[in-house]
Amino acid sequence: MLILVDGKDAKQKAQSIFHDNMKAALKCEGEKNIRCPSRNFNAIVYSAGEGKIWFSYRIGCKLPIPRYLNSFGIYAPQQPSQRMVVEINVPYDCNTVKVAGFFAKDTDTGEIFLMHNGRIGGGKKGVTKKNFLCSCNKDSVDFRNGAKPLCGIKVAKVNSSNILEDISKFVKNVYDFKNKY
Repeated sequence: MLILVDGKDAKQKAQSIFHDNMKAALKCEGEKNIRCPSRNFNAIVYSAGEGKIWFSYRIGCKLPIPRYLNSFGIYAPQQPSQRMVVEINVPYDCNTVKVAGFFAKDTDTGEIFLMHNGRIGGGKKGVTKKNFLCSCNKDSVDFRNGAKPLCGIKVAKVNSSNILEDISKFVKNVYDFKNKY
């Protein structure tokens, strides 16, 4: 059974393991401009190469809900800005459905998973959580937050040798889904 990871220290540890494993699996491309529907910003980007996944990490401590910002896209080195496909952000002071990412722990194995609630943004009609969950190639899983049942998508084990492959599949699912609309 999966349970929600709670507590600032436990989340920080999970985020640190995730971040370190992503950096180890990817090449640092340096600081790049990243664009998404609401803003542009500069950040260090790590990629698996042209046409493959890129990853960027920041801490959003000045946001209304402070969070770890995990941004992903498809790397296009010839472009002046890298287009963000999806963020899997995890609030570090609380757990809330207002932020789509979270960590969950398997009570049998102790493994920690990066999870996503399926809420995908993009500003286009039809790009909704319901439509994404219906089209997603990953099954959603039920788990617990105390006695309360929750639902989320297992994106990747944070300490897995397959982390890059698992994250890439999720990013590709989101990319393909958004490009239908």
